[in-house]
Amino acid sequence: MLAAGIASLFVDTVFAWIIGAIFGLPFFVLVTASPIIFLSGLVEVFKSSFWTLSYREFRPLASVAPQPVNKSEPAGLKVAPAV
Repeated sequence: MLAAGIASLFVDTVFAWIIGAIFGLPFFVLVTASPIIFLSGLVEVFKSSFWTLSYREFRPLASVAPQPVNKSEPAGLKVAPAV
């Protein structure tokens, strides 16, 4: 509206509104599209993580027996004396 108001001082009313629309349309698109793009990104993150977690739940891992821990001392190392 500011651009249309300034342009109306120099040109006809119809052309002033056209100039105002030309200057205002990119600002309107930016203000409108930014939240929409942000929210669609959140939806995509949710869908991706939901799909990944669901896939991991439906595809069970093979049960693997835990490996026994070797309790012996490594070669060349000694136990520190107690104080």
